[in-house]
Amino acid sequence: MSAGLKPSTAAALDALKAEKPFSPLRCPTCNRLPQWELDTVQATARLVNHGPNDENPHLQWEGTTDIEWDTQVAVQDEKGLLTLGCGDHEWKARKTGEIP
Repeated sequence: MSAGLKPSTAAALDALKAEKPFSPLRCPTCNRLPQWELDTVQATARLVNHGPNDENPHLQWEGTTDIEWDTQVAVQDEKGLLTLGCGDHEWKARKTGEIP
């Protein structure tokens, strides 16, 4: 519950935050909702040795990368802001709630 407010006001504010997980929620340029959030994930790109042996390696990318989805996290700037995008524009926003 939001601190320092009457219980009914705090509950209403918390419900509003649940509906609006970002502030600003809409693109400041075109007023559309976000279509994406900038995240990072760790990945393991596989290498293969095409050299004659381990002493004379010729490493190349194998062509596959394993994405470790458990490591996905939103990128935050030094102020704790996220980057959102509507498809045509990007903007910075504060996370104010959760997305189910």
